Amino acid sequence: NDARKLPESEVTQKIVQRVERIEHQIDRASEIISHVGIFGRATPISRELLSVDAVVDAIAALARPLCLDAAIFLEVKQLEPNLFVSAQQVMVEQIVMNLISNARDAIADRKRAGDETPGRIMLQISVTGSEVLFSVEDNGTGISGENMGRLFEPFFTTKAPGSGTGLGLSISFGIATELGGTLNAVNTGKGARFTLTLPRVQ
Repeated sequence: NDARKLPESEVTQKIVQRVERIEHQIDRASEIISHVGIFGRATPISRELLSVDAVVDAIAALARPLCLDAAIFLEVKQLEPNLFVSAQQVMVEQIVMNLISNARDAIADRKRAGDETPGRIMLQISVTGSEVLFSVEDNGTGISGENMGRLFEPFFTTKAPGSGTGLGLSISFGIATELGGTLNAVNTGKGARFTLTLPRVQ
């Protein structure tokens, strides 16, 4: 009855807003179900001999538009070519893209706090002994001491309600562990650096 008293344009606007809210909730539910489904996997991750060069190219193609839209400069630095790991490409891409997305959000938080320093993210690929390191470093807000110890807990998030599932880092940590690698985080003084380490295949 109330809707009948409103001009047609306002009624249309309210309907559109409600539909958008419903779509947002559906997307959120799908994201959570997808993440929880990974937790419930009964079979191990399939592996293949994976070219790090190919992974980096794919990640850069996905990440550059994401960073460009947020006015963030993305630097990709590969210190050694022709590296190989035993993994599933989509899984490695998922981890690194999650780290880049989190870095973008940390830079956005800093800017919202009033610091307009240009945003920068660096994806660096390096080798230490028998390990390949995928490092994502940003100049965002950094990580508080309280949050550092909880980063990889399922459902823990520092994002506003409705903006994150709190599963991205915990799933990434689980995948890295299953692949025989590690995922860790440190503050750099100018932001944070997350590093995915995977065993190198000669």
